[in-house]
Amino acid sequence: VRVHGGGPIAARLTFVSRDGATKELFRNPGAAPLELAARANVVYTKSGRGRITVPPGRYTVYASRGPEWSLAQGEVELTAGQKAVFRAELARELDTQGWIGGDFHLHTLTHSGHGDANLEERVLSFLGEGLEFAVHPGRSCGRCDACRDGRESDCPEYGIIGAYGGRPGGYGELLAV
Repeated sequence: VRVHGGGPIAARLTFVSRDGATKELFRNPGAAPLELAARANVVYTKSGRGRITVPPGRYTVYASRGPEWSLAQGEVELTAGQKAVFRAELARELDTQGWIGGDFHLHTLTHSGHGDANLEERVLSFLGEGLEFAVHPGRSCGRCDACRDGRESDCPEYGIIGAYGGRPGGYGELLAV
């Protein structure tokens, strides 16, 4: 996946089978953990490139990068053992100069203990969605056994900023709407 008239760019690829059903296409989500994040019929690529194994079939592949960017699509038909190349160009369609896209409630298996991705996969998905800022609002003590084992959400002092057990408020003093 490339920027229109430029180089490779992080992106989201969504594979939709000919019958329109969402299928579990990617059964090895850890195949390239620093380059690709895969779930069901979606792959996020950090560099706009990657190699994946897809079951035989006919797919419409959608390449995207969040609401600022165009949507590209193409058809791919695969038979067993066949290799295919999908290429797409995305153009920035919405000028967001002076603004950032963010997620202020980050879920990862790594820190919150729930969600469908570890921290590395979540970062790749944010890159592929064109997000520039991410926050995990959870706070823990950092000293108990749960924290030392990487299970911060099991900490007896765990809390969410602006919600239960966290400091009062949110990020209101830091945001402009």
